[in-house]
Amino acid sequence: MKNTHVIDVLDRWASGINTAEYSSVVAMYAEEASLLPTFSSQACHSTTDIQNYFTGVSKNDKVTVSFDQESLQFESLSEDCSLVTGLYDWVIISDGVSKEVHARFSFVINASDKSPITHQHSSVVPA
Repeated sequence: MKNTHVIDVLDRWASGINTAEYSSVVAMYAEEASLLPTFSSQACHSTTDIQNYFTGVSKNDKVTVSFDQESLQFESLSEDCSLVTGLYDWVIISDGVSKEVHARFSFVINASDKSPITHQHSSVVPA
């Protein structure tokens, strides 16, 4: 799979976060997807879990994310499926207070599917 297809998925995911269109973000996760989220200790193993996680994230005044393009690493897992890892930065504004969070991630993406994200792991980069 070409990396451009995977980057397109990442761009759509980030755009959904940055514009607070969380329903479109949740729709990007496959029905059986798993999410080990950045801002929760609870693993998500269903669409309902993922929806609940992003509902919690959406309670902030503003949330944005940007990928560190130079950190992106791609590995083809099959003709249709890729693993992408790297770093991203979150900015969360809640009650007028801005907080920046540096995190690392991995996504397993089947870019040919309507809901291409089959797995995501994200964690804060240790200080």
